Amino acid sequence: MQHSSLVATTTTTTTTTAVTTTTAAVPTPASRPTTTTTGITTTTTTTTATQPLPSEEGTWTEIDGKPAYLRSFTTQGGVASVRFSPGAMQPISATPRQGYAASVELPADAVVVVFTGSGRTSRLEASWHDGPVWRVLES
Repeated sequence: MQHSSLVATTTTTTTTTAVTTTTAAVPTPASRPTTTTTGITTTTTTTTATQPLPSEEGTWTEIDGKPAYLRSFTTQGGVASVRFSPGAMQPISATPRQGYAASVELPADAVVVVFTGSGRTSRLEASWHDGPVWRVLES
């Protein structure tokens, strides 16, 4: 089964620009003085890009010259996605099913995702030992 959830990445850019307006009357003997107004205009742009989660079959890639394995896991309590890499394990997402809550633990060189709800627990333990290693426990 292939997992098709998406991860949204949001980038916000703020640009500040100084604005100067100068107004001068046409020269006449009774002309008014020149008026100069200076202000600052701030523009904020927010862009959201959605990237697909890795499949349940997993995907190999290279990050900073090191092998990395990206994979999603569907449990009774929800879906967790992890990036496996030597010395750089990272959770990508943890999405609980309705009625469950998700927690993510980051012990040394591992990722643990726990979904709890309705008297049940789903636990994913993921680490790197000469390659990606994981265990899913349902109770």
